[in-house]
Formats: sequence, C-alpha cells, structure tokens
Amino acid sequence: MPNPAPWCPRDEDHDVLIVIPTVANPLVLLPGFERLLGSLDSLSVHIVASVNPKDEDAATQAIHGMQRIAEMKLPPESTLSIIRHPGLAGFGGAINIGIRAACRLGDETTEARLVYRREQGGVVNPSVVEDHGLPPLTIIFNDDLRVTQGWLRGLVDSLQSKFVEEWSETLLPEGGRPLRSMADYGRVGIVGPVTNLAAGIQMTGPQYVPVREELGLDAFADWWREENKDRCVTASFLSGFCMGFTRDLIDDLGVVDGDSWWLFDEAYLVAGYEDNDLCVRADLKGYRCIVASSVYIDHIGHQTFDSEFPDMMRGMANRLVYYDKWGSWVRGHGRKVAAVYRVKLSVPHDVHLFKMSLLRHSMLVDDVVILLNDSPADMLGHPEFEAGRNSMPKTDFDLVMKSRRDAVRALRGWAAMLLGAHPQSRK
Repeated sequence: MPNPAPWCPRDEDHDVLIVIPTVANPLVLLPGFERLLGSLDSLSVHIVASVNPKDEDAATQAIHGMQRIAEMKLPPESTLSIIRHPGLAGFGGAINIGIRAACRLGDETTEARLVYRREQGGVVNPSVVEDHGLPPLTIIFNDDLRVTQGWLRGLVDSLQSKFVEEWSETLLPEGGRPLRSMADYGRVGIVGPVTNLAAGIQMTGPQYVPVREELGLDAFADWWREENKDRCVTASFLSGFCMGFTRDLIDDLGVVDGDSWWLFDEAYLVAGYEDNDLCVRADLKGYRCIVASSVYIDHIGHQTFDSEFPDMMRGMANRLVYYDKWGSWVRGHGRKVAAVYRVKLSVPHDVHLFKMSLLRHSMLVDDVVILLNDSPADMLGHPEFEAGRNSMPKTDFDLVMKSRRDAVRALRGWAAMLLGAHPQSRK
C-alpha cells in the first residue's frame, strides 16, 4: 500500500511554484505563457513547464517559443524550468512530474531538463542550479489560460482572508451570503479563481459574456476585481484548470508508492476526475477549499481534449474510475452511495435522457433520490410535445401519460422498475 510522502524540501527563494502540464501545442500554449510571464505581480516564481508531448516536432517548436518569450519577459527574480518527458504522461502524471522536478525527487534519467534565468544570462546548466523544493503555494496552471495583472497576488492574498462567504444558491434578503470566520471554516488547503468556463461554482455565468466582450480581458478582470473585492467563497470542489495548493497540503497528500511519488492519482487516464479525487482526499485530511472570487481568469477550454483526445469525452470517460474508487471506499466504511437527481421534464426527449441516466447509474448506486421540480404532466401542454411524441418509445410515452394522475407515484414506480434489474441497488 502507498505510504504518506516524506517531508518535501522547502524553497525559500520563491513565493510560488507554477506547474504547467502541457502536450505543448504551440498555438495553445504560447499565447497564455507570454501573458503569464507578464503577469507575475512582482512575486518570485518558479515556473515548471511539464511537457509530455503527443507531437514531438510541435513540442520542440513550443519549447523554443517559451525560451524566446522568457528572454524578453521572465522577471529576474523568477526561474523557468522546462521538463520534457518522453511521451504522454496525462494531466495528473505531468503535474506529478513537474512537482517532482521542482523538488528534485526523481525522474532524472527519463527527463530532459532546461533551466532559464535572465539574471544569469539565459539558459544555465541544471546541474549547477541549487535544489528548489516547495514554496508556500503551488499552482496548477492549464496551458490554455489567459491571466491579467493582479491574478497571482489575489490568489496568494486570499489565503490570508479572515472571513469566507458560505456558498448557497439562496441569497440573504439583503442580497449577500452568510459570512463565517476562516478559523471556523477550517484549514484552507486549496484555492482557485473564477472563470468563463469551468465545472461547478467557479464559472461566472452567461450574463457576463457580453460585458467581457465589450470591455476586453484586462479591463473586465479589473472591473471584476473591484466588484468582488476581498471576497472568498466556500467550496467542496475546485476545478483543475487552476488550483493553488498550500505546502502543508502537498506534504500531507503526497504519496510514496514504491520508487515513485505522486500527488494526483494517475489512474485517471489523460485527464478528468483527478481534480475531484484530490478534493475528496483533501477533505478527508481536514483541508478546505475556497474560491478567490475577486480573481478572474480566461479559460479557452477543451483545447487538448477536443484536438488530441476526443474519445475521452472531455474527461467524462474517467467517471467510472472515480465512482468505482470512491464507491468502494464509501461502502467499506459502512455507508451508501446515492444518486441525487434534480429533475425538470419539459419535452419528450427529457424523458428518454432521464431514463438512460437512471439505467447507467443503477449499476453504481445503492439509493436514488429524486427532487421533482415540476410535474411530468406539464410537458403534455408543451408545444414540442406533439411534434416529438411519435419518436418516443411507447414505454416512455406510457409513463408520461400515467404521470397525469400522479407524477410522484409514476416517477417512483419508474425508478423502481429500472433499478429492480440490479439486486445491489435499493430504491
């Protein structure tokens, strides 16, 4: 069984470690990389570009591009390390490689390392560079992000906040959310920004798209910072596009497994759900997540998934790995796995989608809970119903018609019928 990682060396020369996992498509990586080097907010930063290429020629071009940008924009107090790993390592694997490289924890025989410092006249021999290690904050940084001045300082400062807003869809009468002290909330180990594209509560919402387009990225990020000044919000999950980890969290969650060390579980192939996995592990160790609500970052999104790994369904292909791992853990602790649905059925196709979802999850869960937002009978008056009813399977149509009399009983019977085929499931 893996054992907790030993104490990682401390980096007293830098304020932040930024690890960029990338397949090194220059068209995706270089624009964001140039913005990053120009937006380090006068902090001392060790940047590790962890290159795990799919196209070796494109990776070479991207590495040369990073060198050219560093010659112009890398601040003298910061360091750039480029780690080139032979072949694909996946998102989590590339992050692990980058952190190991920063801490000099291995992989020296399988990686090509390039270290750049402007203050020493450019590229320097890695063998004469002192060991670094972990500074107080380590940030995972997707290669398709676009940052602005103030983003990094905002993430760092958020960890010193004295209060945090309790996230809820329901606001207080005066329009805000309940405040609690950070000490009462618990030990914060993970921080993330808000963005235009992410899973969960970090996404700004479609109502801000026209504002972003009108103002442009830099002006919008400044406006957003003022509108949300000093705000932090509680979260149970943060998306992996940009995650900041405290040094204590990495010490506690890092794992030695044989001759290897890892923070992100590499069982999640390519990418997807390793961020969910890490947030669960952090919670079990007593760490909390916060959203630095004043920090806005543009996220292009899905660039590598769509162009290089379409079969991964933008990470959803890993969901069964996650369900199996944590379902086994939950049941091993005498608990149940439940699927909680919030259902609104508006058109005939919704019926089919809901049925298919129940069928898929019935093999994984012990219980199903359904929150019914409206009556399925309401769809009978929807203008699209008549147009779509002929394409519905007869069994689906019959279930909808039965719901005219008792929607709740119909849904309960439907779920029982679908889940009854799986003895391990309870309705």
